[in-house]
Amino acid sequence: IHNLSIKNNTLYSLNKIQDPLVLISQSPPFTPILIDSNKYCNPYNYFSVRQSYTTQGIADDEMFDLKRWQQTGHDANGFQLPLHLENLKVIDTTGTDLIENGNFTNNFNYWHTDPDSNNIFLLDNFTSMDGGCLKVHVDKSNPIDTCSLESSNFGITSGQTYQLSFSDSGIVDDFLWSDIKENSGAYNFTNFTQAYPIDTFRRNFKTVFTASENYYPVRLDLSLSRRDSIVWFDNIHLFPVSATVEDSSEISKLFYNWSDTVANISLNGINYQDISGTPYSGTLTLQPYTFIILIQQNAFVNSTADLLINSELSLFPNPIKPGEKLYFNHLSGNNSFNLFDVRGNLVFTSQLFRNSVQLPLTLSPGFYIS
Repeated sequence: IHNLSIKNNTLYSLNKIQDPLVLISQSPPFTPILIDSNKYCNPYNYFSVRQSYTTQGIADDEMFDLKRWQQTGHDANGFQLPLHLENLKVIDTTGTDLIENGNFTNNFNYWHTDPDSNNIFLLDNFTSMDGGCLKVHVDKSNPIDTCSLESSNFGITSGQTYQLSFSDSGIVDDFLWSDIKENSGAYNFTNFTQAYPIDTFRRNFKTVFTASENYYPVRLDLSLSRRDSIVWFDNIHLFPVSATVEDSSEISKLFYNWSDTVANISLNGINYQDISGTPYSGTLTLQPYTFIILIQQNAFVNSTADLLINSELSLFPNPIKPGEKLYFNHLSGNNSFNLFDVRGNLVFTSQLFRNSVQLPLTLSPGFYIS
C-alpha cells in the first residue's frame, strides 16, 4: 500500500487458505482511496477480495470475485486468473449420493429453510438449469440477515474423501457460504466450509475435501446473505469418492529470482503460459529481483473454473471438450459465434443454429473467450 492506494500489484496465493487481498475494519465499508490495475492470482478459491469487519460486536466476512468487486467501484482495470484448482483429484465414486432429492425434478422434499418465515421455496424450470430446480426467495421483510438452505441428515466418516457439486444462479451478483454442520446438540461445524460466487448466469461447482472426524447426524447448509433476492439451485450432490493428492502449486507456479544476477531456470519439459497467455517452454530466464507466475498449459481444461464474461448471457457446459456442442441462453435473432484465445487471436467462427454451436475437434486444450 502506497499513499493509501493499492495499484499495479500481482497478488498471488500459495494455497487455499490465502486470500489475495484482505481488508479489515471495525465497520463496513473499509476501502483505501484507490484500488486499481491489480492482478489477482488465486486458483484455489473463487474470490479475489475478502472484506472482514465487525458490526454490533459480530465479526463478518464478505467475499468478492473481481466482477463483483468492480461493481463497488474498484479495480476497473484489474485481472482475475480464470482458473480453479483442487489439491485432490477424483478417481471414482465409492458410494451413493448422500444428498436426497438434489435434482428437484418433481418437488423439493427433504429440504428446509432457516428461518422458516419469510423465505420461500418454489419448484421452477429455470431454463439454464436441468429440468426442475429449486428457486429460493429471501424476502426483504426477513428480520434475520441470512437464509440457509438445509438438506436432510446424513453421516460422514473420518478419513473419507467427498465431492460436493451443485449449480447456482441469481438475480444479482452475490456469494454464499456452504458448510457441513452437525444437526443436533451444539450444531458444531465440521472441517468443510467454502464460499462460492452467485452470478446472474449459471455456475457449476465441484469441491473435494476429506472429513477429519466421524459425524452423524450432519446436514449441508447453503447460506445466503442478501435480503429480497432470488437464487436458483440444481444438481446438489455429495458423493464419497476415491482421490489422489495433486500438488496444485506445481500447476500454477511462482518462479522468482531474488539474486542480483540473471537466473536461468529449467522448466523440466513442461509447457507453461503466463497470465497473459504467452507460452514458455525449455528454459526460463529471469532478470535480477523479478518473478513470474506460470500455469501449465493443460491446466485450463482440467480446471473446474466456470468463468463467463457477459452477465446477461449464459452458456453451458463449461468446461467443454473439442467436438461438443455449446448452448446459449438469453439470445434472440440470428447470431454469430467468435472464439478467441487468451492472446486475442480469432481461432474459430460460426453461425449459431438454435442457439448452439459445435466446437471443432481440432481445437487445442486451453482457455478461450467468446
